[in-house]
Amino acid sequence: MSSVREVLRVIYAPHKAFKEIIQKPGYKGPLIIMLLFVLSFSVFYYVFSTRVYYDQTAPPLSKAERDKWTESASLWHSNQGARISNNTLDYIKGNYYGNKSIQYELENSSWICMELIIAGGLNCIEPNHYTNLTFRIKIVEPSDVSPSNMSIYLFSENSTDKYFNYSIQSNPIMVGVWNNKTILLGDFSSFNGNWSNITSLMFKLEWPDNRNITVLVDGVFFHGFYKSEFEMYGGALALYSMVNAFMIFFMQWVILGVILYLFSLLFKAQPVWKTMFVVSGFALITLFVQNLILTGVVLAYPEMRLSLETLGGVPGEGLTVDVQNYMSIFFIQYNILERIVHYVWVVALCSIALRLLFNFPWTRSISVSLLSSIISLLAFRLLAFGTIWL
Repeated sequence: MSSVREVLRVIYAPHKAFKEIIQKPGYKGPLIIMLLFVLSFSVFYYVFSTRVYYDQTAPPLSKAERDKWTESASLWHSNQGARISNNTLDYIKGNYYGNKSIQYELENSSWICMELIIAGGLNCIEPNHYTNLTFRIKIVEPSDVSPSNMSIYLFSENSTDKYFNYSIQSNPIMVGVWNNKTILLGDFSSFNGNWSNITSLMFKLEWPDNRNITVLVDGVFFHGFYKSEFEMYGGALALYSMVNAFMIFFMQWVILGVILYLFSLLFKAQPVWKTMFVVSGFALITLFVQNLILTGVVLAYPEMRLSLETLGGVPGEGLTVDVQNYMSIFFIQYNILERIVHYVWVVALCSIALRLLFNFPWTRSISVSLLSSIISLLAFRLLAFGTIWL
């Protein structure tokens, strides 16, 4: 019970708390703080993971596979003898768009068909209720006239008699630039099509007269069905958050303790390792309070939906209100709360402990504490994230 009292007193009466802690240093208090941190971090992560929803896509967004449907020309077909190749110079640059686009070339024709074969078929109903088809298309040639019509066909069950159709006429395709198109699946007309087994997708472009044609396609996705991170990963997410929280606390505890010990030696004190380690553990009660505040911050925001356009990371796209709210939470976490915790609160607590331990003047106590706090935070960020920032 005395250890729990010490933990609480570090928050509301730190001078009295540290006076007792340094007389009888023990690990029970810091271990209680670690447990509180792990539990509060898990609660924060749970709340966050249930309030942020991610656009589910086919193919799935993956930096390993990229947008795999437009990364390999072997997935595409032409019944006109058009040349199909991977274009490695002109493609969409973003988080998941890879480094290729699909290029079709055909000479002396007034139309071109570009067909994507979807191996194994795609179920747009279960378990993912996709609502949109998004693609990027660029007309390289002819360079002086837009297509008079563009039709999209979604064939099902490997049959040309079972399909869905949509025509783009009122919203023409511009020439020489990447056109970003999103079509509602509900706007397609059905001709005996079956949404549970889409086996190919075909774009058909038509011009008024015969031309040499070069067309690029990239970023083809079915999407529009959202899931929270908790829905996607469930129990594994809970386990991950607890392990991650333990590692975060333990690393910061050890690093802060070591740095405090070394700087105390540098400033001519005679620190005892156990005492410095216990002091650093108690000082990190601030991380527990930070988690409680962060949980409240997340609950204060409405649920957030991150769309394909947002997740795709193409510069200048997807900056919605939900994204701004999402970014605000991390701004509050890293640029406000964490700075207050480490550069003010942790410094203040360690300064009090150092003054009581070594009878340092306040200027020296604060100097040792401030240097230790900043360096330990930078060292933690380097080890945990591979980078440092103040």
